[in-house]
Order: sequence, then C-alpha cells, then structure tokens
Amino acid sequence: MPIARHQLWNLSTGNCLGAYAEEAAALADVRAGVSADGADGMEAWLSVGLLKDGILPGNAERIASGSELIGRALSVPDGRDTEKGEQ
Repeated sequence: MPIARHQLWNLSTGNCLGAYAEEAAALADVRAGVSADGADGMEAWLSVGLLKDGILPGNAERIASGSELIGRALSVPDGRDTEKGEQ
C-alpha cells in the first residue's frame, strides 16, 4: 500500500479533505472538484491547501493553496507526475 505523502486541507476549518501517495492524484481531485463545482463553487476551493509530509512528523510543507493551487491543478494534464516531470 502506498504511503499518503500529500494531503488536501481546508485551511479555514482545519479538515483534511484527502490523502494521496502522489501530488498528481491530489491535483486531479482539485481539477475534478473545480470542474464539477463551476464558477459558483470556486470560492470554496480558495480555502484549500496542498501539503506534503516532511521528513520529521508534523513537519509538512505547503506546496500551494487557494488560487495558486487551482491554477496548478488546471495547468497539469491528467496523469502527469509533477514531481518526476513524467506522463
């Protein structure tokens, strides 16, 4: 079973929305959610952040949040591994 190293968090409520082994899978969920919610639901996605586990417990790194996260998700083609630059 792959280790979930990436998480999507609602930064306003502190709720974890999902855990993923790969950044690409998290971005795919953001892309799908933004697409499904449309312009009316965009505001909810502005409070979401993508974090990556650090080497030490509790030492997470913020990758992107809000409009930066949305832009990142929409700019990466489906199936692309952003960490390795592969498709």
